[in-house]
Amino acid sequence: MAVAREMAGMIEEVLLLQSDYSSTNTDPMQRRGIIVRREIPAWIDERLTILQSAADNVDDLRVEGRDATGPKSEIPWVRIHSRSLSPNAQTGWYVVYLFEALGDRVYLSLGHGSTQNVPQEDGSPDFRPRSADDIALLMEWAQARLGTRLSLIERLTTTINLSARRSRLGPAYEKTALCAFPYPLEAIPDDEVLLQDLLVMLNLLDELYEGENTDPAVPGRVSEEVTEALTAIESAAGQTSRGRKQGWGLSTSERKAVELRAMDMAREYLLRDGWTNIVDTSANHSYDLLATKAALTIKVEVKGTTSSGEHVLLTRNEVELHCKEFPNNALIVVKGIVLVRDALPVATGGVLVVHLPWELDRSTLEPLGYEYPVPSHPPPVQS
Repeated sequence: MAVAREMAGMIEEVLLLQSDYSSTNTDPMQRRGIIVRREIPAWIDERLTILQSAADNVDDLRVEGRDATGPKSEIPWVRIHSRSLSPNAQTGWYVVYLFEALGDRVYLSLGHGSTQNVPQEDGSPDFRPRSADDIALLMEWAQARLGTRLSLIERLTTTINLSARRSRLGPAYEKTALCAFPYPLEAIPDDEVLLQDLLVMLNLLDELYEGENTDPAVPGRVSEEVTEALTAIESAAGQTSRGRKQGWGLSTSERKAVELRAMDMAREYLLRDGWTNIVDTSANHSYDLLATKAALTIKVEVKGTTSSGEHVLLTRNEVELHCKEFPNNALIVVKGIVLVRDALPVATGGVLVVHLPWELDRSTLEPLGYEYPVPSHPPPVQS
C-alpha cells in the first residue's frame, strides 16, 4: 500500500516549480497542476472530518485546487470552502493556500472572493478585481467580527505579498486576504503544524460564516426589505422559498420601529441643514417628507434598514415621482440601524447617507419580479 505524500513535501515542490512558470502547458506546469488540483486536495480531503470539527456553523466543506483559467495561472491556489456559502472562488469567504509567484513562500490565507466574472462579448469569462470600496468594507467588517482574536494568534500576519509580475489577480488576492500564515520555502512546517494551522483558520472562517447569517450589517448582504419582497413575489408566483440565508425578516412592529428611527434621523438632518416646515407625507404620498428652505421646496424619500444599506427597495410610483421631481428632491438612507428585539422593539443608532438632489439612474434599477399579461388567445397546441 502506497504511503501518502507529506503535505510539506507537496508545498515545497509547487514552490520550486514556480521558478519555471509559463503560461503554456509545459512539463513543469503539468506537474504543478497535478499537485495543485489533485494531490494537495486529496491530502486535505483525507482530513476533512477532523477539519470539519473546527467549523460548527457549516456542514458542507469542500476542497478545490486551480492553476489555470485558460492560460496557466501565475498564482495557483487550493481552497477550502462552504459549497453553499462560497460556491466559487469569486464568491464569499474561504481558507486558501496562495503560492507566491517567485516560489519564495506560500500563504495559508483567510480571504474573500477578490474578483467578479464579467463575461466578454463572446461569452468567455473575464475575472476582474473587485472595487477598492467593496474590499475595504469587507475587510473592515471581518476585522470587527473577529475582534482581538487575530492579534492573539502566533505567526499570523495581516499582509501578504505574492510578487505577481504579470497577473492583475495577484494584487487583488493581496487586498482580500484578511490574515495568513506565511510559510517560507526554507522553513515549511511539518504536517502536524500545517494541520493545526488549518484548524485555526477554519475556526476563524466559521465565525465569519456565522456573522454572515446573523449580522444584518454585513457588506453585500441582501437587506431584510429586499428579502421580504422576494419572498412575497415567490409566494404570489406559486413558488416556495429558495432558502436564502441572507436578510432578516422583520415583524410589523419591528419594521415600524426601523421606519420611525429613519424618519427621526432624516428630520434632524434636514433641520440642521437649514430646512424648515418639514411635513410628514408618508401616509398619502409617494414620498416621505416635504421640506422648505427659502424659496425651495423638496420632496424627500427616506429609507431605513438594519443592513449595510447597499440596496433599498423602491416602488414604481417612487421611481416615477423622483425622476420627474429632480433636482427638487432627495434620498436619505439610514443604514445600520440597531434593532433591540424585545416585546416592544426599539430602534437606535444608524448612519445617514444623503443624496440631495437625488438623480435616480434608471439603468441601475434591478427588477425583483415581473407582472406578465397572459394573452387571452394563446396559439393552438401542436399535437
